[in-house]
Parts: sequence; C-alpha cells; structure tokens
Amino acid sequence: MRLSSLNKVISSLLLTAIVGMGASLYWGLEKLKVSFELNQQYFALVEDISVTNRVLIDQYLKTGNLADLSAAKIFISDELPLSMQRLPDALQQNLLPIIELLQGMMERELLAAGKLSGNIQGLIIQNERETLSALESLNDYIHQGKDLGESVAANNLQRQLVQVSQDVARRMIEREKYFYKPSHQVLNSIESLNSSIGKHLDVLNSLPLLGVESEAEEDDFSAMLGLEQTAVEELASSDVGEELLAELTTLVKRFPAELKRTSALVERATRASIAVSAIIEKLIAEVAVSKVFIDNARSKIEQQVTILLSAFLLMQILVGVVLLLTQRKIMLAINTLTQYLTKLSDGNFSHHLDTSIVFKELNMLALGAEKLRGFLVEIIQGIASQMDQVQTVSGNINQKSKQMEAETKDQQLHSDKVVSAVMSLLCSFEKVQENIEAAENSVVLGKNAVSESVAKVSSLQKNIQGLSREV
Repeated sequence: MRLSSLNKVISSLLLTAIVGMGASLYWGLEKLKVSFELNQQYFALVEDISVTNRVLIDQYLKTGNLADLSAAKIFISDELPLSMQRLPDALQQNLLPIIELLQGMMERELLAAGKLSGNIQGLIIQNERETLSALESLNDYIHQGKDLGESVAANNLQRQLVQVSQDVARRMIEREKYFYKPSHQVLNSIESLNSSIGKHLDVLNSLPLLGVESEAEEDDFSAMLGLEQTAVEELASSDVGEELLAELTTLVKRFPAELKRTSALVERATRASIAVSAIIEKLIAEVAVSKVFIDNARSKIEQQVTILLSAFLLMQILVGVVLLLTQRKIMLAINTLTQYLTKLSDGNFSHHLDTSIVFKELNMLALGAEKLRGFLVEIIQGIASQMDQVQTVSGNINQKSKQMEAETKDQQLHSDKVVSAVMSLLCSFEKVQENIEAAENSVVLGKNAVSESVAKVSSLQKNIQGLSREV
C-alpha cells in the first residue's frame, strides 16, 4: 500500500467527516429554525384563540358592545385562517368545521346573549334603587310622624324599617355575590332575605300609621291646556305611609320574579359563554395536535441530526484509529530502517533487513537500504582484495626499489665512468679540433698545391695540344 494513497484516503475521509458534521449542523439548524418558527406561530395562534379572542368575547358578554363581537368575528374569519396556513393540511381540515361552528354560534347564541348582557341586571338594580328610595321616604315619613307626636307608633315603625333596611342591604350584597359567582347557596340566602323582608313588611302593614296625610293635587295637565272642567273632582286626602308601604310591598313582591328573570338571562349568557368556551377549548385542543406535530418534527430532526453527527463522529474516530495505527506502523518501520541505517553507518554490514514493511514507499526505501548494504559489501570486498593486491604490489615495489637502488648505484658508477670517458673524449675532441685546424691548414696548402698543379696540368695540356697540332 502506498503511503500517498493511504494519506489521500484518510484525508478525504477526515475532510468528509468534518464537512458532513458542519453540513449536518447547518441542515439541522435550518430545519430547527423552521420548527421554531412553526412553534412560535403555534403559540401565537393559541394565544390569539385562547386569550385575544376569548377576551373580546368575554368583553362582549359583559358589555354587549358589538365592536368587540365584530373584532372577534374578524379574527375568526380573516386572521385565524392566515395563522393556520403553515399548519399541516390534515390539521387545517380538522379545524375548519370547528371554526365554522364557532362562527355560527357567534352569529346566534353569542349575539343574543351579548344583547341581553349589556344591562343584564338592570331590572333588579332598578328594583333595589326604588326599594331604597321607598325606604328613605318611609324614614322621612316616620320623622314627620314624630313631629306630629306619634312617637310610640313611629318607634315601632322605625324598628321594623331598620330590619327591612338591613335585610335589603344584605340582599344587595348577596345579589352581587350571586351574579359574580352563581351558586344555589347564595340564591337560597337571597330568597331567605327576601322572605324576611316580606315578613317585616307584613308587620309594618299591621302597625298603625302616623297620620301624615298627602295634599290634594290639581290636574295640572288640564290646567296647562286651559280646559274647562264642568265637575272638578278633588282628590281625597290619604295617609302617606299607606302609599309608601304599598309601593315597598310591590317592589319586594316583584323582586323574586325579576331575580328569576335576571338569573335566567345570566344563565343564558353563561351557557353561551360556556358553549363558546367549549368550542374554543376544542379548537385549542385541535390546534394542540399541531404542537404534537411540531414536537414530532423537531424530535425527528434532532434524531436525524444526532444520527448524522454520530455517524460522522464515528467516522472521525475510525479515521483517527486508522491514522493512529498507520502512524504506529510507519514509525515502527522508520525506527527499523533508522536502526538498520545506523548499523550500516557504523560499518556493521553483517545483518540483513528481514522485517516485512507494508507501505510501498518504506518498502522501497528498505529495499534500497538492502541494496546499499550489498553495494557496500561488494565495495568493501573489492577494497579488501585491492588492498591485498596493493600489499602484494607494495612488496614487489619494495623489491624493485631495492633493485633500482642497487642499479642506481651501479648506474652512478657507470655514470662516473661515462663522465671520465666524456672528459677524455672532450680532451680528444680538443686534440681533434687542433688536428682539424691543422688539417684545414693542410687543406688550404693542398688547395693551393692543387691549383698550382691544375695550372701546370692546363699548361701541360695546352702544350700537348700544341704539340699534337704540330705533329
């Protein structure tokens, strides 16, 4: 196996693991961002349905203000469908019938209940106001009776009137409690107080009056129109207390019917509110299914991201283990080669590299080192043989040197002889030169003699020729 190929594979796997982890995190964050946005929309939708819309409906049921109902209708018909667009289609299909049911109830029961709830306790409160006014008038009547000297009768009336006033006050408090939080116990308390008031009124009606009479009144309407009356009827004088007690008795007797009617209206509004609340709760419960869907989607994304990260992390661990084992093998091979080369550098060529190396580059290096050892062994063996030859040649050279030394000495003797001979030869040359110079002189003399001989021969020849002619 090549180290370069292994390095490329490990680097590619490591890079793939790192890029994969980064991509997984990015993908997971993007998916979780979508899930987070859906979660936000879910909570906003739940808040709008359970808080905003419910508050508008409750305000409408309390005040009867159609603006609140209109705002709730706009939310249900316009804003809610927009908020539902990101929800799953199946969930939207489940929500539509509930929304239509809620819209129908808002158009019918809720609208009617709101109209009644604008002043739902108006009749009974008016009854209480008139009752308090009648009690105040009776109190004034009693004071007037005291001024007329009817102290005993006035005190009797006063005691019963105080009891009636106390019961009326307690009845008002219980009525507030009842309509704030209806209960049979409070209703029984109201009925008991009203019965007690009726009993005290019966006692009041049985007591003697104080004789405070009302004045006769003229028909102001006829006088204002200027109509002439043929027979003017004067109103007979009557005791004021009788009228006040009759009015108070009527109000007390009318109170149970008005309480029942008001209770019915409140119950109707409550039923409408409960029905609407039930529909809203059902709508919220259906919307809560989307929370399960969002949670499941988020959990699925988290699981996918966890699986991907675990896979890439496992890949990194495996790559790290492979890299560690590879580096360990490489270091062992390098240490083996280092020790082997150290032995070679120390001149120890007796060991062979028997360790098998997996990696091709290091194996080639080991083979090269082994070849180097072989070359070095051959070189050293050659050097050894050459050294032997050099030693042999050196011995021969020594012998030759000794012979040459002896011959040199002989040659020196011969040289001395040659020098002597040369010196003798030089002396001979000098003598020869002298002889040559003498010979040259002899030659010159010979030439002169020859010239003379020639001249004499020429002369003799001419003489002979002359003689021959003459002959």
